[in-house]
This record gives sequence, structure tokens and C-alpha cells, in this order.
Amino acid sequence: MVRLNNVRMRSMLLLVQLLSTCSGIEFMQPEEYSCEEFRPSRSGRNGSATCVCTSGTCTLDVELDFGPVTVPGSRTGLNSDLHMLGFHTPGSPETTPGPTLRVRAGDTLRVLLKNNMRPEIVSTRDVPSNNIREFDVVNLHTHGLHISPRWPGDDVVNTLVRPDGGTNPYIYEIPKDHMGGTHWYHAHWHGAVSIHVNFGAAGMIIVEDADNQLPVEFDPRVMDDYIVAIYYVITDDITTLTNDYIKNCICLDTEVECFQKSCDQLRFPTSNSGTLSSWNLDIRRDDRNCANNQFDFQCVAGNCENLNLEHALGCVAQGMPFFANPDGYEHEGAKLLLTNGQHEPTLEISADTWVRLRLGYMSTDYFLAPKLVGCEMQLLAKDGVYLPSAPRKLTYGQGMLASGNRADLLIKCPPGSFTLISTALPNNGKTFNTSAAVEETIMHIIARGSPSPPPQCDLPVFEVNRPCYLVDLRGQQVAKNLTFNMGSSNFPEISNHTFVANDVQFEMPVGEAVGLDLNGVSFHPFHIHVNPFQLTQNPLPDNDNNWFRSGDWHDTLFYPAAGESKQRVLTQTDYFTGPSVVHCHILHHEDWGMMITFNITGEEGTRFPPAYGYESTPAYGWVPSPKERIDPTCYDGMMVEAPTITTEGMCVAARTKAGAVTALQLSTATTEAHTWKMIAIVLGVVLAAVLIGAAIYLLRGTANTGGAPASSGGAGGTEMM
Repeated sequence: MVRLNNVRMRSMLLLVQLLSTCSGIEFMQPEEYSCEEFRPSRSGRNGSATCVCTSGTCTLDVELDFGPVTVPGSRTGLNSDLHMLGFHTPGSPETTPGPTLRVRAGDTLRVLLKNNMRPEIVSTRDVPSNNIREFDVVNLHTHGLHISPRWPGDDVVNTLVRPDGGTNPYIYEIPKDHMGGTHWYHAHWHGAVSIHVNFGAAGMIIVEDADNQLPVEFDPRVMDDYIVAIYYVITDDITTLTNDYIKNCICLDTEVECFQKSCDQLRFPTSNSGTLSSWNLDIRRDDRNCANNQFDFQCVAGNCENLNLEHALGCVAQGMPFFANPDGYEHEGAKLLLTNGQHEPTLEISADTWVRLRLGYMSTDYFLAPKLVGCEMQLLAKDGVYLPSAPRKLTYGQGMLASGNRADLLIKCPPGSFTLISTALPNNGKTFNTSAAVEETIMHIIARGSPSPPPQCDLPVFEVNRPCYLVDLRGQQVAKNLTFNMGSSNFPEISNHTFVANDVQFEMPVGEAVGLDLNGVSFHPFHIHVNPFQLTQNPLPDNDNNWFRSGDWHDTLFYPAAGESKQRVLTQTDYFTGPSVVHCHILHHEDWGMMITFNITGEEGTRFPPAYGYESTPAYGWVPSPKERIDPTCYDGMMVEAPTITTEGMCVAARTKAGAVTALQLSTATTEAHTWKMIAIVLGVVLAAVLIGAAIYLLRGTANTGGAPASSGGAGGTEMM
């Protein structure tokens, strides 16, 4: 054993600490497709996507191939390859999440969805609805976009893509008054939603901000903007879902009995309380035949009778690939959090400079509670809609995202190393349900200083100019009230209904304000397609972390705190008609039937008169009304006014009186930002060279000292033992 003297020991520890800070996998953003370079009126290709632009609006045409993807450990930071499901474009590397699709209001997004899954050996098409089935079938949901629910748009009930090369052309017409925001897309075939999303079949959609929508300090040419797509892979859920899939397939042969239970007794994977049913517990008890709690060949053979062997083997064989977990995550209870498909990546930013993180929580369960100790963090937007007054400081410096939520966070860090984590919300005698919080590292952040650091910067507080479909509905008369009871005693029902395809349980008139009374949202995240909704109540004082405020907009709501289970929200059934769905966004609950259909009735294109200042007349249709708009400044086209600044900021970027920034100022700010980035890179290279030289020196010094006789070592010397 060699014992180093104190000076060398401290030097070695410092070196290890510095090297560990510089190591780790570099943060990478997903591949992106947009038409920005072709505006206003050119056409061309962006990678494998095509763009056609006319008079400032564009059609982005992209093919998304769905199927198994293998992501190398060199990209993920894991010890082995990661086997997932995902969307990728032809010819591009297999990654998860899928590519980010960037559009603007008035654009058209065309997606050719191709299904590269292998067909099932034994078809599960005849497995009754509201059970886990058809892992080889897929479709697409654009979560958060305000678009039509009818084919070829966001239809998730009747549009499906069969395996072995099946395709479907989706056409998403982005309204010309769509607010800029952060959204996402994911697989949504009922019965397979949870397994597909748990395995990574999702990606981000960004609707770019309109010109002048935000103060100059937030312009992406001034403020760095990063996609942070977060998966939480829950291996126990995957195992349970795959067990159900195999069991449901085997039980198509109705003579089968497993664990001394008939297939009728095995039909549902959970009890009425939502806990694991007895047959899943039987698997867990059989350690001899059911290794890793999996309903595999040995488990089926050891516990099932009256099998049609060929049928049963086919069922098991098509389920086995879904049992695969990364090395180190095979054990019961294992969970893996991935950020842009990477495990604990490291993002480098400029110190003392505001940065925008577009978080998307692409999970099937739990909630994310991001926190960044040592840095400032503020909230800009939720679920793709800017706050009524933004940005907002958070009471505990911590967020709260349910499965499906997005949040645009602003962070600013002093020079140093920091870690963005998700951790339990502070309880401190309060009433938060902390058990469902993700407790993992999201990513590491290194804030690099510069020789001439920018002055401290306080962001302005502003009120964004809103489209008329997002005006404040509080105080407006509603045309109808609906109640959605989530998590009733008859789980998995919503208001005494489970999902039946094309069976409409609720109706809403188009072009109206509608009140929604939500019960049970402290246990089940409520999600509605097509139209977002507005909160009308502030949290109870003990639950108030300043994340939820009356007036905020969401498309998914989950508040895990006692006393918050009942929420009154308002929605505007703007423009679009047709059937769509609401459901629990714990996605295996949705697969089990916790989803119902509502239909928006009336004439397509109808808008809420008080919001738009129009009224319908028999002779002339929609005409201007003498009544004033709820918000006289709201817009219904592509021209957007500058935001109202309520508190002036003190940032470097100068703003004109109109709230715009000149091209010269933007160019200067961008050039300065790039200059500091280059300086940081050069300094990093120099630092690495110095550290390597120091390591060589220290190691040589250790070897030379180690060769001296023991008697020559003083109190601080080296001894050979």
C-alpha cells in the first residue's frame, strides 16, 4: 500500500474532482425539422423532411417510422445498448425521443406515419376492449395542439396503422392564431398506449412564437433555448403490462386456466381499487417458475393448464422482447429516467445568463418535481400556454409536472456545477402526496464564467398578447356544465363510464364557454384533447407553491394534495367540431378503460361571440357585434401585438419603446453569445491539457517517491507497506 503525503493527496483529490466535473455524457438535443430557412417563399429539403413555403406560411412534410430502436450506450451514457420503441425518420440514426417538429401558426404539418413493427404471431385484435392488446398497432396524438379531432387530423379512436409497413397520412392544419408553445406527440392506440409511451414512442412539437410575441429578452436569438424531453421508464409497469398482454393472448383460448383461475377470472389486471389483481400477485409468489415476475415460457408452463401449446408459445414469443431492460435495471422496482434519451447528461451554459428549458414529461405515471439548488428558476409557461403574468417566481423553487405536462422554465446560475433533480415536494406539515414524486437526477449543469461576465439581469414581467381562443373566461356565462368524476369507487370508470369506441358519453356545443367540474384530480391526471382549459381557483394556502394559479391554462391537470381533488375549470370549444376524448393520463389506466368520448356539436368554424366580438345572424352568418370583446387586444390572425410590460427588466438587451428589438441589437447579442461560447470551449481545452499534465506530474512524482527507502520517509513522506 502507498500512502501519499497530504499535499499530493489533496492534489490528487482535487484533480479527480475536476476531471469528474468535466466528464459525463454531453447533453444532446433531439434531431429537429423545421422550415425556417425557406421562409417566406422558397421550397427545399431539411434532412429527410421537405418544405414548401408560400407568403410566409409553410408545409412541413416528414415521414415518421415507428418500431424498435437500438440506441448505443455511447449516446445514452448507459453501460449497454438501450432497446426501446420510437419514431425516427428514414435514414436517420435510431434514437429516442423522436425528432422535434417545429412549425408556426398558419403552417401545415404533414406526417406520414409508417409502422415497422412485425405482425403478431397470434393476433390480439379480438381481445376485449379496455385490456392490454395489439402491441403491433400504432397511431399518433398531437398532445396540446389546438387542431381538428377529425381524420386526417388528431383522431385517436378510429385511425390506426397496421404493422409490417402500414402507413397513414396525417395532416395537421395549425390555425393561423395558434399561440406559440411547447407540445409533444406520442403513440395513442387504445390497449397499447402505455407500453408504447413507456418504451419511448414520443417526441416534441414546438409552435414557434409569433414575431413580437415576447419581450426581446426572451427572443431565442438572445436567450438560449433547449428541448428537455424526459422519460421515466418504470420496469415494474412494463413487466405487468407485458404479463397482461401475454395472458390476454393466451386467454383467447377460453379453455385455459392459470393459477387455478379461469380466463374470465383473469380478465382484468387490477382490482377495483387499482391495485394488482390476484393473478399478478400469483406470478410474484412463484419464484421457482416465474423469474423476475415475468409470465414467460417457464411461468406459463408451470402454472397454466389446458394449453394449446402452439397458441401459447406464440403469445409468449411475441411478448418476450418487451421484457428486455438495460443492464443494471433488470431488478424489481428499477426505474430509469432519461433526458433526451440520455442518462444524467451534462449541459453547459453561460453563467449569470438566463436560459429557457422546454420540459416535456413524457411518462405514463408518477409526477416530476424539478428543482435546481443554487440557481434561480422561474416559470414562463405551462402546457404550451404562457402564464397570465410571466415569468413567475416559485415559492419552493420547484415545479410539478404530471404525466403529459410541459413547462417552460427559465434558469440562471452563477459559475459552478449544479444538478437539476426531481425530488419530493416539501411536506413541512403540509398536505402534499410525496409518494408519487420522481426522485431522480434529470441532468447536470455547468455554468461557465467569462473574463467579462454580464451584469446581473432581472427579467421583465409581462402580459402576453393572447389569441381570442385563450381569453380569460372567468366571469363569463357558460353554455353548459359537465362533471367528470375521476377515480370513482368503480375504477377505472369516469363518471360511471368506461371507454367504448364511438360511443359518445358527453356533448358540448361549439363556439361556447363550458364549465368542467373535475373530481379526483389529486389521484388521476385529467387530460382533454383539442381544447385547453383555464383554472378558476387558487390552491389552499398549505398547498400553494405558486405553480397553480387561477387564470392559468392546462390540458392536463394533476394536483397531488389533500383538499385539491375538486377543481372547477373553464374551456372554450373553439372552432373545431367532432368526437374526441378525455382520459386519465396514467396511461395504463387509460388502456384499462379510463377514457370516455365527448362530441363537440354544431357548425365547424363557430367561435365564442364574446371572445371574438362577433354574432351569428340568419341572413349574413357571422358579423361584427356591437359588443366589445372580452379582451379588446386579443388576436384572431397572424398579426400579434407586443406584450404589455408590467415590470421593466434590467437585462443587457435593449428594447425599443414598441417592445421590439432591432436587427443590429439581435446580431450583436448573438455574436457576443457565440464569442463567449468559443472562449469557454478554448478555455475548456486548455484546462483539460493542464489537468492531463498535472496528472502525469503527480503520477511520476508518486512513482519516484515510492522508490525511496523507508527510513528516508519523514512524518509526511511515503511508506511502502
